[in-house]
Parts: sequence; C-alpha cells; structure tokens
Amino acid sequence: MFILVLEDSEMRQHLLLIFAFFFASETLGQSDTNTLSGQISLLRQLSDDATKSEDYILAIKYKKEEFRLLLHYNEMSPLVSCGEKIGLLYYHLGKYFQALKWFERTAEYCEKVGNFLAYSTIKVNAANVYTRLGKYPQAIRLMQQAEDVYSMDTATYANQLVGLYTNLGLVYYEMSNLDSASYYYDKAELSNQQANNPIYQAVIINNRGDIYLDRNELKKAEELYQQSLVLAIDLNYMLLVATAKLNLGSIYTLQSSYDLAETYLNEALRLYEDLNSLYFVAETNKALSHLYESKGDHAKALIFLKEFNCLEDSLKGTETLDRIASLEMELAMQMAQKKYEFIEQEKELAETKTKHQRTFLYLLIGLIALGLAVAYLLIKGLRTSLERNRLKAQHLQQRQQLLENELVFKKKEIENFSTYIMEKNNVLNEVKISLNKIKQETPESSLVRSIIQNVSHNLHVDQDRKELDLKIDQAHQEFMGRLLSKHPKLTKTEQRLCSLLLMDLSSKDISAIMNVAPDSIKKSRNRLRKKLNLEANADLTSFLKTI
Repeated sequence: MFILVLEDSEMRQHLLLIFAFFFASETLGQSDTNTLSGQISLLRQLSDDATKSEDYILAIKYKKEEFRLLLHYNEMSPLVSCGEKIGLLYYHLGKYFQALKWFERTAEYCEKVGNFLAYSTIKVNAANVYTRLGKYPQAIRLMQQAEDVYSMDTATYANQLVGLYTNLGLVYYEMSNLDSASYYYDKAELSNQQANNPIYQAVIINNRGDIYLDRNELKKAEELYQQSLVLAIDLNYMLLVATAKLNLGSIYTLQSSYDLAETYLNEALRLYEDLNSLYFVAETNKALSHLYESKGDHAKALIFLKEFNCLEDSLKGTETLDRIASLEMELAMQMAQKKYEFIEQEKELAETKTKHQRTFLYLLIGLIALGLAVAYLLIKGLRTSLERNRLKAQHLQQRQQLLENELVFKKKEIENFSTYIMEKNNVLNEVKISLNKIKQETPESSLVRSIIQNVSHNLHVDQDRKELDLKIDQAHQEFMGRLLSKHPKLTKTEQRLCSLLLMDLSSKDISAIMNVAPDSIKKSRNRLRKKLNLEANADLTSFLKTI
C-alpha cells in the first residue's frame, strides 16, 4: 500500500511564508531571475508546510502555482518533481481522475528530459491509483515496467524497490492471491535491509496483518496490527496510525468486543477526516456499518452504510470511472499519434537513405566490377596455392601415417622382445634353481659351479637386454626428452622404469625384465613418485601418459 509520509508544522511559520510570498510578488519584477527563483522557493515551502499540516487542498493550490511558473520558464527537471507531487496530493484526497491526469502529464515531461527513474516512479504512483480503482492488471503492468528500471541497480534504488514490492503485495492481496502477496512482502523486507526505512517496515507489518486476517488467524493479525500501531505512533505517522486502528477495530468486531471496536473505529474515522483521506474515510464507514450490524443496531448500521455508498460512488462511481476511461482512451490516441509520427519519420529517413544509395549506385557498380576482376585473379592464384598446399598436406599426412605405423611396429617389437626376455629369464632362473639343487647333491662338481656362474651372468648382463634398452630408447625418444626437460635429475634406472611403465607393464613383468625382485620395483616406484612430486597413492602410469 503506497502511503505518502506527512509531518506536522507550526501554523505561525506557514502564515509568515504566505505573507513573504505575496510581499515578494508585489515588490519585485517578474522578469528578474532572482525574483523567479525566490517565488518558486517560497511556493515550494508553502506547499510543503501545508502538506505537513495535512491541508492537501491548500498544498495543491501552491503546487499548481509553482508548476505554472516552472512551465512558463521551461524548468523541466523541477517541473517533473512538482507535477508528481500534485498527483500524489490528489491521490490522497481520493480524486483519482485528477491524480492520473497529473501523473500522465508529468510522465510526458520525464520522457522529454530523459529522466527514466522519475518516469518509473510516476508509473508506480499511477499503478497505486489503478489498485484503488480495482484495475489490478493495469496496476501490475505499470509496476513491472518500473521494476525493470529499479532492478538495474538494487543498491541505489533500494527504497524504490521496497515501495514497489509492498504495492505489488497489496495488489495481489486485493486479488485474494495471498501466497503471491506474502511473496512480495518478503521481497519488500529483503530490499528494506538495504534501504533501512522504518516507515516501510511499519507498513509491511500492517499489510502482513491483513493476510492473517483473511486467513481468520485473528490473534496473529491483532499482534501485527499492534506492532504497526506502536511503530506508527513513534514515527508520528498519522495515516498509518489511523490504518492500524481501523484494522484493530475490524478484528475486535469479529471477536465481538464491540465497545473496544467502536473506540478504535471512531478514532480512525476522526484521523482520516483530519487527513481528508476519502478512501479510508469510506472504508472506516463501511467497518462501522458492519460493527453496528453485528451489535443489532440496524439504524446506525444503515447511516454508516449510506455514508460509505456515497463516498464510494464519489471515489469509484460511474462518472469517475468514465472520466478515467476517457483519459485512458485519450492517452491511447496520443500513443497512436506518436507511433504514426514515428513511422512518418522512419519513412522520411528511408527515402533520404534511398537517395544517398542512388547517388553512389554507379560508383558501387564500378567498384564491384573492379572487385570481381581482382577477385578472379586472386581466386586463380589461391586455387594454385591451394592445390600445392593440398599435395603438401597429403604428403605430410602420408609421412605422419608412416611414422605412426613405424611407432606402432616398434612398440609391438618392444613388447615381443620384452616377452622373449621375460620368458628367457624365467627359463634361466629355473635352470639356475635346478643347478643349485644338483650342486647341493654334488658340491665338488666344478662344472656345475661354472654353469651356474654363466647363467647368473646371462641374467644380469646379457646382450638381449641391452638390445631391448636400445629399442625402448628409440621408441620413447620424444617422451624421454619431454620427461627429462621437466625432471632432469632422474637416474638412468629411473628413466628405464618410466619407459616400462609407459608400456603398461606390471611390476612383476618389469622385475623380470630388469632381473630384480618385485619388492625392489615397488621401492623404485615410490622413490620415483617423490622425484616427480606426486602423492604416495598417485597412479604413475596415468601421470606419465600426460607428459
């Protein structure tokens, strides 16, 4: 619910300012710039004081005079603020047609000066009028347009977002969509964490009470209304004080606490009448009619119901709605006229563009012809170059395929040769074991000792393993270069271990090829991990394949 913040002011200062304004008007010439600025400042002060004194009719008179002077001297930026305030004053008086007229008029000036923030704020104010009139789709559409602008900088426009989400919550509440209303009140509270506006906080609490009242959770609703009332009294915010009292009076009527309800509702009515807020005066009369009907005092109930109907007809009657519909039609026609003018401008621009295009047409044709000739020569040269490149690429591809085939062949050869060495070493080991048994049976046999020495020598230093090392070096030459560039401190044995791991050989196979115990291979792998700066459980083979 959008509520303008009004504060009290002393009447003495107000009267002095009125006297000062008329004295300045009589004694100074209208053409003098300082005089104009002084008159506008005085009118603004007079209007602000009248607003604080809650004399909205007098405030409107001063604002209209200020607006006239600003318009006469083409002061656009302050003109926007002045027009918006006039619309707000009419809104609080319940004169919705005049409010909408001023909002739309001021929006046009916003477009002229390119003040999109003020334009969005005015649209929100117009949306509040539509909410009061029960035209909820129009209200939501205008607020969503404003949200697009405010959402571009949520920190700067935190205050505007709090008001916007509070108003959207009110619209959905009026549409009996309580879940959506709660959703937007949540968003309003979130935005108010940045804005830190106590007035908005009090309004949100009050509006949440409406939701609990609709859900017939009277205790929770009463608690929230009481909180809102306390905050409103602390802030000296009489409009919200009256609203909280109206809401509490409605709850006490439902609870059959008629004396308490009558006290609160009469206090609310007095405050609203002092504020000249016709909308809320009507709502309070309606609540009082319901109170007396509940008490069985039908005569009083009828009096307040008639007063409500009279005020309701004044606020939302056929004449008002017809005038607003006429205003909307007029605005739609203005928009259509603007669209027509825009199309005409586009048409003129298109014709001008066509003339320019015609002027350069022949030059363009000549340039195209020249370009085609150059393009033909370029294409011819490019075609020859492309053919050469194609043949070169084909040759490189064939060479690459040969190298890949050679590499595959070498890897296969290494695998086969490794298998041969493992098998041979296994056989030699078995022979060595058998000979050792024979040696134990015939320890004096020099021939057996000689054969064992030869087998051991072949296991440790044989030509086959040297040949395998050479093949591995040839196959993994590029890999080894990259490995040593990153880890130059690897020993020859560690380099050989890396090559064998790259071939996906198991520790058992590697121990057979290198003719060492499997435990030694395990220790060597752990040392290698440390040198390569790997964790203890890291997969060596996977790491080596990334090099």
